Amino acid sequence: MKLDELLLKKILIIRTSSLGDIIHALPFLSSLKKSFPSIRFWWLIKDSFSGILSGNPYLEGIISMERGNYFEIFKELKRENFDASFDLQGLLRTSVIPFLLKIPHRWGKGNSKENVSFFYNEVFSPSSSHIVDQYLDLAEFLGAERFFEFPFSEEERWKEKATHYFSSKGKRIVIVPGGGWENKRLPEGKYSQLIKILSKKGYDIFIFWGKGERDLAKRIRENSSNDVKIFPFLDIKGMISFFKRVNLVIGGDTGPLHLASSLGVPVIGIYGPTDPKRNGPYGKNSRVIFHSLPCSPCWRRKCKKNLECLRSIKVEEIVNKVEEMT
Repeated sequence: MKLDELLLKKILIIRTSSLGDIIHALPFLSSLKKSFPSIRFWWLIKDSFSGILSGNPYLEGIISMERGNYFEIFKELKRENFDASFDLQGLLRTSVIPFLLKIPHRWGKGNSKENVSFFYNEVFSPSSSHIVDQYLDLAEFLGAERFFEFPFSEEERWKEKATHYFSSKGKRIVIVPGGGWENKRLPEGKYSQLIKILSKKGYDIFIFWGKGERDLAKRIRENSSNDVKIFPFLDIKGMISFFKRVNLVIGGDTGPLHLASSLGVPVIGIYGPTDPKRNGPYGKNSRVIFHSLPCSPCWRRKCKKNLECLRSIKVEEIVNKVEEMT
């Protein structure tokens, strides 16, 4: 059933976390809104990630979830009286929301992790490999044209800070050593080796860090080169402005890497427990280093085999990719 045949007016998209997953879902919204401009869209998201949607021209509203305010959020959702929803999260805590709201058309993935299809009355089972393409397959099924668009807006204060921060005119490389899962992280010693080599080759190196990762960034600099700069703390809008002004970003399967890729910045993704065919950086300027082992991709948050998938990656492999791309 095509969306325009259902005479829908208000649709709720649910993808509350995490940063990379939300970014991957953005072309789905762009495709639907540009194909059906009369339909209005809202997005339910965790408050800590809401900056990624701020200024999005295709959204009528952003509903932020904070821990402890679920009753107020439910009342706000109820007032909007949505006539359709897309649960792109596919978990019990998200699938139950449209069900309790009694939204007439409730779409969700048929192969969700927690077997929650009971709460949907419209189920889609994507066939494409990459998650972005899976969402776009659904958009196309609904009668939309596919648009590979990630609409991000800059805040003037961050734009100004980023412009002043980058004083050199050399090639700027950002290292993203952290990540939500510890076993997505390349061993920090390899990053230190990489920075030593790239610094000697004349690249300007910067280290990005997120919440709880500043000590990690400091250790990597201490074991590599004092010429390396550690970024100041950046919120999502800060990341957008800083990443737009660099030449290359290197890191694991983590939100900042996906943000850089969606901005059109060249990236090198270093993958271990997750599958780059599904979750790899999505863009023409993206490259991936991934050693396929009998146990990979395992999708485990804790490795049982000494993180061999990442430990087997040689620093020289990354250097070669850098030189290819710069």
